[in-house]
Amino acid sequence: MVLFLRLSVNLFSPLLSAHCLYWAGRTCFCNYSHFFVLNQQTIKRNNRPKPAKQAFSRMSNAARQNRQLLREQQQLNAERRSQDSAGMAKRSQEVKKTQAQYDHVQPRVGKGAAPAGGASNDDVEIKVYVRECEDSSEFFRFMENEGQPTSGAAPARPAASKRTPSTKKSVKGAPRSGSTKRAAAEPTAPAEGRGKVPKYLQKRMAEMEAEKQAIEDEKQRKKELAKIPPGHRAVSEEEKADTLERLAARRAELEAELGKIPLRFDTVSIRNKRQAIEDELQQIESTRVKYNTKGALYVPI
Repeated sequence: MVLFLRLSVNLFSPLLSAHCLYWAGRTCFCNYSHFFVLNQQTIKRNNRPKPAKQAFSRMSNAARQNRQLLREQQQLNAERRSQDSAGMAKRSQEVKKTQAQYDHVQPRVGKGAAPAGGASNDDVEIKVYVRECEDSSEFFRFMENEGQPTSGAAPARPAASKRTPSTKKSVKGAPRSGSTKRAAAEPTAPAEGRGKVPKYLQKRMAEMEAEKQAIEDEKQRKKELAKIPPGHRAVSEEEKADTLERLAARRAELEAELGKIPLRFDTVSIRNKRQAIEDELQQIESTRVKYNTKGALYVPI
């Protein structure tokens, strides 16, 4: 038996060693091929071009924030330009509307007739219309060579001597220099309504005075409210007087009730009743002292 075993081992040992070598070589080849394939895949993945989205994702936070701020600033600038253009268009429309209101007014400079008395045609007549004035003085007319206003409805004041054009022949009936000086020296009567404050100014002054008084009253009211502690209210003089009257009536009732309690009996109920009446009288007295003081009084709400 032993010999049989030895023979079998000697015969099968080369086969076993060859089989082991076969499987070891196959395992090494498989491992090497697998490693080679993985290495090639890694090289291809690293050499692959990166997409734009991945490059943007690697952008720093500061650059991303700067881009966002630039976009917001551009949007604000566009909105501001649109608002400015709208405001300019609105102002131009208002100016055109105002100009359209006075398109019907014709200029009066240089179109007036030549005044009587030998004045030159180069004089300019200027009319000044005064609003909110008396009916007697609707407008005033000024002439350059006269230099004095004349009312359209009221009688004109005596004017000084008019200048005559420089000619060789003297005009008949021209006033002398002495009479001119006397006429200029004479006092002139004041025009009707002169020196009076217009009605619209009086009305506006009264409105301004009323507004000023209302503002002062509101300031005083706010000062009074600021003095009130939080959670309290001010007590008026009428409320003080009413409270004092009610306290006096209640005090008289309690004193009358206290006088009816018999003194010879001293039970528990009588003692409790007397103590309750005395406590209420003390509370009434303290409240009366508080409400009887002069000045502002604040009580809890």
